[in-house]
Amino acid sequence: MTPPRRPRLSTLALVASAALAGCGGGVVPDPGGTSPDVPLNCYGTECVPSDTLPTSAITAMMFVVDDGTRTQAQAGFNTDGSIFHNVELQGDELDFVDGATVTRMALARQGAWDFFGNLLTLGQPYLADISPQPATARDYAFRLVRAGGTLTSTVTLPAPFDITAPANNSAYAPSTTTIPVTLDAPEPVGDFSTTFTCTDSNGNQTGTRNASGSPFSATDGSGEAYAFSVPTFLASLDWSAATLPVGTVRSCNVTIHVLQVQPGSLAPGFHAFSVIQATQTRQVQVTLR
Repeated sequence: MTPPRRPRLSTLALVASAALAGCGGGVVPDPGGTSPDVPLNCYGTECVPSDTLPTSAITAMMFVVDDGTRTQAQAGFNTDGSIFHNVELQGDELDFVDGATVTRMALARQGAWDFFGNLLTLGQPYLADISPQPATARDYAFRLVRAGGTLTSTVTLPAPFDITAPANNSAYAPSTTTIPVTLDAPEPVGDFSTTFTCTDSNGNQTGTRNASGSPFSATDGSGEAYAFSVPTFLASLDWSAATLPVGTVRSCNVTIHVLQVQPGSLAPGFHAFSVIQATQTRQVQVTLR
């Protein structure tokens, strides 16, 4: 697979924000577990040993993510403006701190790659699973131990929640007016987004991306009850790339995402584009057909 092109450093923060707002933000299977002996793959270029760099030259991307099935810490480091990590931990150690439990973060034994933006760190992240999953909001820390001292960054994972309706893989007619969306804990409408693939009667297909506009609205003041407006969603679809006359919508596979993000506190000294955040992410799939 051809490696993705690397964006300039000035775009890094924007890309990270887009990943958080979109379909990214899941946990990754770590085949065979993790090991500190696994080398970082830097896409055919030489990795930069971390102990050759001052902290100010390292952009750190550190995340805790809970998708309802697992809770995981993810981290990556770069020095060339890439969201695909090129700094390999050598002479330094990254520990994940959960209360009295300290876990050395390492790479997956059989590789854990994120070519499609499913994670919050892109490329080959350093990982640590968190068990048991927290039932309430919980404080965590990433601790980078260097020869010149220890840098501790902290973040609080928000309390978990679930999407209780609609049921996963529910089907609705495209003529449906609204689909009720219910949570078991309050979340603001700004935490909602969609990814989708839609096909019209002539076989044209949209790209999978967030719809423009907001098809979600609250139905009461609880913060738990919302309506997904199907007409608003369908009206926002962009058929500009259609190669045939645009017909009526025949089907849509829609994933509703609810993503709560909590920024953390970075240790002083990292490059200014560094990020630390904790995310609770849930999703449910529905079909219009």
